Amino acid sequence: MRYPHYHQGRVVFSYLGDIWTGGEDGRNVQRITAMPRGITYPRFSPDGNGSAFSSDRSGNLDVYIIAAEAARQTAHVPTRPMTTS
Repeated sequence: MRYPHYHQGRVVFSYLGDIWTGGEDGRNVQRITAMPRGITYPRFSPDGNGSAFSSDRSGNLDVYIIAAEAARQTAHVPTRPMTTS
C-alpha cells in the first residue's frame, strides 16, 4: 500500500499500480482502476465524491479524476511531473 489518503472513514491508496479504496477498518476494499501503467498519489476530492490520481499512461505524468460511485475516468488534466519535498 502506497500513498494512502483518508477522508471520513474511507481510505484511497495505490497498490500494485492501481487505485483501491476501503474502510478505515480494512473492510470493503475495492480496486477502482485497472490500468496497464502505474498510478500514484491518489487523493479524495474535498467532498469525497471522487478521487484524483497521477498516471504516466500517456507518456507524461498527468492528473486524472475518477467519480467514486462510477469508478471510471471522467476527466484528464495534463500537468507537470509531481515532485516530493
